[in-house]
Amino acid sequence: MYLISQARLQYLESGHPTLQESAEVPEEFDDPNHHQAVAFDYYTDAYGFFLDGADAFEEQDQVLEGRYGKLAVMELLRHHGA
Repeated sequence: MYLISQARLQYLESGHPTLQESAEVPEEFDDPNHHQAVAFDYYTDAYGFFLDGADAFEEQDQVLEGRYGKLAVMELLRHHGA
């Protein structure tokens, strides 16, 4: 059990892109894991507002637009089924 815990800790501290930590995503990127990290942040933030009854997510959209630009945001949302 100790070895599994150590391996897990090492992975969590590795900064590996598959962790999908948006804070670790560089300004310019093309790694699919980085795109997933940014999309995951969008969806988790928007979902909280959705649960509160929101139908539009302008604030979350602005964050994505700042990251990708307006056209790329529409493509990202279309690609991920939102």
